Amino acid sequence: MFEIELIKQIEVNIDYIIMLVEKYHQSNCADKEILATIDKALGASIELRSKKELIESFIAKVNTSTQVGNDWREFVRNQKETDIADIIETERLKPD
Repeated sequence: MFEIELIKQIEVNIDYIIMLVEKYHQSNCADKEILATIDKALGASIELRSKKELIESFIAKVNTSTQVGNDWREFVRNQKETDIADIIETERLKPD
């Protein structure tokens, strides 16, 4: 039960960050205060600190044509595939 609560807490934190990214997008990527708020939220969350680089990489790609929710999920999926491929190559594993 405790693990389920932790997972829920992480999801809420990521949802909060994505909501802030959406606000940043709506400001035409101009509101630097939102970026500061995102940075503070990432620093305050132990669970999200390890995802900071991933989230910052996504924010760097946000532009006027970005659909934040959909593009975030696609970005994470692509990054996961890239990371798995890197591990397979580094560890000389069989791709299967």
